[in-house]
Amino acid sequence: MSLRARLPYTLLLLLLALPAGAGVEPPASPVEPAQIDAVFSDFDRTGAPGCSLGVVRDGRLAYARGYGMANLDHGIALGPRSVFRIASTSKQFTAAVLLLLARDGALALDDDVREYVPQLRAYERPVTIRQLIHHTSGYRDYLALMHLGGWRDEDWISDEQAVDLLARQRELNFEPGSQHLYSNSGYFLLSQVVRGATGKSLRQVAEEKIFAPLEMRSTHFHDDHKRVVPERAVGYAPREEGGFEVSMTTLDMVGDGGVFTTVEDLARWDRVFYDGSLGEGFGDQMLASAVLPGGEDTGYAFGLTVSEYRGLTRVAHGGSFVGYRAQMIRFPERRLSVICLCNRSDANPTRLAQAVADLYLAELAPEAAKEAVEKAAEAAPPFAVPAELLAARAGGYRRAGEGTVIEMKLEEGRLVYTTSRGSYPLRPLSRDRFALEEAPVAVEVEFQPADDGARASFLARVEGEDEPRRYEPVELVALAPEEVLPYAGDYACDELATTLRLTAVEGKLEAAHADPHKRRFEEPLAPTVADTFSGDGLTLEFERRGDEPPHALRIQFGRVKNLLCVRR
Repeated sequence: MSLRARLPYTLLLLLLALPAGAGVEPPASPVEPAQIDAVFSDFDRTGAPGCSLGVVRDGRLAYARGYGMANLDHGIALGPRSVFRIASTSKQFTAAVLLLLARDGALALDDDVREYVPQLRAYERPVTIRQLIHHTSGYRDYLALMHLGGWRDEDWISDEQAVDLLARQRELNFEPGSQHLYSNSGYFLLSQVVRGATGKSLRQVAEEKIFAPLEMRSTHFHDDHKRVVPERAVGYAPREEGGFEVSMTTLDMVGDGGVFTTVEDLARWDRVFYDGSLGEGFGDQMLASAVLPGGEDTGYAFGLTVSEYRGLTRVAHGGSFVGYRAQMIRFPERRLSVICLCNRSDANPTRLAQAVADLYLAELAPEAAKEAVEKAAEAAPPFAVPAELLAARAGGYRRAGEGTVIEMKLEEGRLVYTTSRGSYPLRPLSRDRFALEEAPVAVEVEFQPADDGARASFLARVEGEDEPRRYEPVELVALAPEEVLPYAGDYACDELATTLRLTAVEGKLEAAHADPHKRRFEEPLAPTVADTFSGDGLTLEFERRGDEPPHALRIQFGRVKNLLCVRR
């Protein structure tokens, strides 16, 4: 490994890698490189993939280096010039292209999407480009639809097939503009809008309007999986038996993801939010979030989430796809940004980037940091929750707006958060606040007692998600094996172009496709509430007339709501 691959970029990088006039010299920082490197100590190994980091201060890349390997086959180390797929972190570039096209008069953000993608179905209320940008369109997520339809990871899917899949949807998740629900379909369709408006691909237009002007020479929308990418970091996933395996994709759809870029290039992109290089007011427009009819601010702007952290504005967007994970966090009041790009699926770049940001915020906002430390210290001592209160909170809960059901079990005097994917004890922080132990990501549960004395609902705040998940209490059911039999059968799902075959096995339902060549569902579905079976994020809600056997079912699967399948 070369000396250059091992050393962090410091002042030399500032002088060589960035164009003159990029910004003022960053102020001297008491944050030592060793403090930052300690955050990535688990990744700083020559035998495993890892992450590349960049810290941008006052328009300059103040610290950047790689931890771990870009390519295990050839022993190539990661660095600030390693090229990563950044998954959904790409969405800000798609939104920026639409914003620039609107400014140039090529389209209007409130245009009907079907003006540019006429293959789509006409709904009672038109879907607009702006609604696609802000995730308020109601379109079901096409990646989730592909999973439900039985597409395999290795299947090659064209843009035309993805558009056709969306055009088959007779319903949206909700009336356009009425709700906010993250959906990759919106941003994939934006790539089709760009083609319809300009006659060019999103890759071409982004290069002309963003990447070339900003000299982001290692950045592009990767709409051809056969394309050679110099200095590409290979994506990896851990193997059960140890070690890693390659985790890549043949999907060529872009817009919702698909940007390949580097830490250095993202530092160049970061400057447009301050210097006006893409037009007066561009940065402010990118940070304008959607407001729902009831006045609720969704916090989702143009491919960016805007929230508050320690009294500061926090602008961010993460990405997660195959063997890549990405996060870019910006604190505009402090002119501080942290970029973390990883090429392993078990990395958590949000946690890593925030940990680095906290090192700098302790210097830049000491009072806010002090308050956060004091608040954490208050919650640290164990809190004794009365046994009767714990018992009152045991039972089933259903996630609002979808069918996912979890159970709070009382075991040995502790509440245990139980899902189809595992059980996690709850550690009390206060009477109503708990933290999940041993969970793969940090989750905090906050119970919200009802005024009428009914069982409390709760909010689950998941690390990396800006909005909490709300769960309402439900009554769980238990069915004997013979009571499950009436739900078995074949259900035609025309919107997925497939038939779902349900088989009763030991009191559960096993789901598969009638076509044996399609992907199987891996986990049996267990009865949860009346006429409802759930497992591995998939929920089937059966419909029946009186006491007759079910004649139809509705699929609830994360970003897919109420998809109808009719029994044959």
